[in-house]
Amino acid sequence: MRVIWIAIAERGLKQKACCWSVEQGMIPANAALEHNCRRHDLLEKVMEACDEVWLFGQPDRLVEEELKLAEKLGKPVRRFAIGEGGIRLR
Repeated sequence: MRVIWIAIAERGLKQKACCWSVEQGMIPANAALEHNCRRHDLLEKVMEACDEVWLFGQPDRLVEEELKLAEKLGKPVRRFAIGEGGIRLR
C-alpha cells in the first residue's frame, strides 16, 4: 500500500476523500486533517513519509502551501475532481 497526503480545501468533503483513498488501496496521511496542525515542520515530516500528494478540488491558500511543500520535496501530485457526482481523476 502507498501512503498519500490528502490535500483538500473543502472541509465537508475531507472524510469522503479519505474514505475514497482507502477504497483505492491507499493509506491517507495528513496531520492537518486529524489534528488541525499547521506547524510547517510537522507537516513537512509527515509529507516526507508520503509517496505522493492527492489534490481534491480547488486549492485554497493553505492547500497551495501544501502543494509548494510537495514540490520542494519532489512529491508527485495527482489531481482529482470531487463533488456530488463522485471523485474522478482530472
